[in-house]
Amino acid sequence: MSRDRTTPPRSLIDFLDIAQRNEKQVLIRHSELFELLERLNRSFEKIFAVQYLGPQVPGFLVMTAYGYFMSAVRLAVSGQMPPVFPLLRAGIEGVLFALLMVAEPKKIDVWLKRGDSKSSKQKCRDAFTGKIGLSELSKRDPELSKTLGAYYDSSIDFGAHPNVSAMLPHFGVEDKGTHWLAMIRTIHSSDSQAVVDTLASTIAAGGYMIAVMSYVMTGHEPAKLAYNEAHDVLSELDAMMRAWAQQETPDGSSPLPVFTK
Repeated sequence: MSRDRTTPPRSLIDFLDIAQRNEKQVLIRHSELFELLERLNRSFEKIFAVQYLGPQVPGFLVMTAYGYFMSAVRLAVSGQMPPVFPLLRAGIEGVLFALLMVAEPKKIDVWLKRGDSKSSKQKCRDAFTGKIGLSELSKRDPELSKTLGAYYDSSIDFGAHPNVSAMLPHFGVEDKGTHWLAMIRTIHSSDSQAVVDTLASTIAAGGYMIAVMSYVMTGHEPAKLAYNEAHDVLSELDAMMRAWAQQETPDGSSPLPVFTK
């Protein structure tokens, strides 16, 4: 490795400043989408504002899922597309794992003892997967399970895993005459389609998390009410996306299916 290589000086402060300025522009340009995020956030807050009398560990997992949602929002509004999806996927897994614990309480102990030994770790990995969680959800809400499953799988292609379809759209190559300059876009501008898609995907994931929470926190009235609000938010998002898509495609198709009440 040569010590004489020169690169333009860049710092984390510069990066954070650009992200913050872009965030302000995104909030202004996409206020309708952000309002949907805010409504979901209020639903999350209402769920946790009332004492929950159910099992503690699944409750802890759904709280953690909310934390993943908020972190994803923070990245989405700054225009950082691929890193949003690992957070959303982890949040979805959190509520699905909580559902597995509610369905089969002995799995709580399996989860808690994950770090005890190599065999305990493998047992936990075998017991808790997104696929198994979706299968459990299908017993309660087949349509939600199907819709969430499609979203969960597609998140890999948008950035949850570093594969070709997730990474290449953000790369660029410029001919500098004597060499090729490879570049990666880590912040998308407020007027880009990537920002719209990322905000919409974050809304969808938040709505799906809340919907699954209602099956985890059975008997918790705020969770039941939040389910209805999540449905309304996703219905409005679907209408927005269809209206925007109609400007591009004759059939006005939307990439975001909505679960029914």
